[in-house]
Amino acid sequence: MKLSVIIPCFHPEPSDLKRAVSSLLGQRKFQDELEIVIVDDGGGLPELGDLAGVVSSASFSVSLAVERHPENLGLAAARNTGMRRATGDWIILLDADDWLLPDAFSSLMAVIRQGTPDLVYLPTVLANSEKGATVFPETEIALTKELALGDGPFSCKNLPELALAMSSWSLSLNREFVQRNALHFDQVLRRWEDRPFLLDCLSRAQRVAAVLQPSRVYFVGKGAGARITNRTLTRRDLWLMARHIRLVARRLDQSGAELHPVYRATHRWLSVEKFLAVMLVAHFPNFWNDRAGRRIVIGTARRISEELEKDKYFLPLPSARMGNMPASLRFLVRQLLKNSNRPSAYLMLYAIAAAFVVRRTVR
Repeated sequence: MKLSVIIPCFHPEPSDLKRAVSSLLGQRKFQDELEIVIVDDGGGLPELGDLAGVVSSASFSVSLAVERHPENLGLAAARNTGMRRATGDWIILLDADDWLLPDAFSSLMAVIRQGTPDLVYLPTVLANSEKGATVFPETEIALTKELALGDGPFSCKNLPELALAMSSWSLSLNREFVQRNALHFDQVLRRWEDRPFLLDCLSRAQRVAAVLQPSRVYFVGKGAGARITNRTLTRRDLWLMARHIRLVARRLDQSGAELHPVYRATHRWLSVEKFLAVMLVAHFPNFWNDRAGRRIVIGTARRISEELEKDKYFLPLPSARMGNMPASLRFLVRQLLKNSNRPSAYLMLYAIAAAFVVRRTVR
C-alpha cells in the first residue's frame, strides 16, 4: 500500500515545511510506502537539501517529488496539481504549516485494511504553537461521537453529521475513487474552495470509514509565509463567496433525494454562516459603499433565502423541539447561542432567519 501526502506551498517558512515533512517521516508502526508531493505555487521554496537528508533517514520507503507553478495560482490549483501527480493508493492533503500526529498513518492503514472505503475521516486538533495546548474543535467532537456510536461504513445517506467534517484535509482520499469521479477543486475559487470539494467527496462516497482519535494538527494563527493566497479582501472576494454559495447549492440540488435532508440543510447553513460572518459583518462597511459590491451582497442574500427555504429541516431559531433535532443541527444551534465573540454575525443571522419564518407564516 502506498500513501501520497500533498503539501502545497507559497513562500513557506523553512521550519514549518521541515516540521510538516518530519511529522510524516516520524510515523510509528508504519511499514508501507510513502510519497511526498510538494507543490510550489509560484513563490519559490527554501533550500531542500535539509529535507532530502531527512527523507533519506526514514525507516520506511519514501519518495519526494516537487511540482512547480510558474505563478501563484492559489490553493485549489496547487492541490489539483498534487493530486494529478500523486501515484499512491491513498491521498492526504497537508498544509505546509500543519503536521500529523505520530500514529496517524498506522491508524489510517488499520482502518483501510478492514475494508475498501472511498474516504477515511481523520479527526483534527487545533494548536496555536508547536508545543502549545491543542484543542479538539466542537465540530470534530460532535462528528466523532456519532461515528463512535455507529456501525460503519457510513455515508451521507445514513450519517448526515458527516457535513460537520472540518475540511478536505479532514479526509484521506482513495485515489481510485477520486479518479473515477473526476474529483477536483474549483480553481476559480481562490478562497473558500474547501466546502464544494468536500461536498463532492462526501456526496459521492458510498463507504466512509473513520479514525476515531486525532490524527493531524491544524496550526491556528498562520503567518504570512504560510498563506498560499494573500488575505486582503476585495470586491472579487464577494463574487467568489457568491460563487461558493452557488456551487454548494448546485451540488446539493444535483444530488437531490439521494442525500439525507439534514445533511443538505447543514451544508446550506454552514455556507450561510460563512457569508454572514466573513462578508456581511467583518467587511460590511467597506462593501456597502461600493455599488457593485452592494449588488453582489443583495443578490447573494436573496439566493440564500431561496436556498434555505428548500429544506424543511432548516430550523434557524431555538425551539422547545431542539432535543428532537438531529445532532448536526443541534450543534449548529448551540453555536449560534454561545458565540458571544461574534454577536453581530449571529444577530444578523437571527434577523434573516426570522424574516424567513415570517415569510413562511404569511404565505
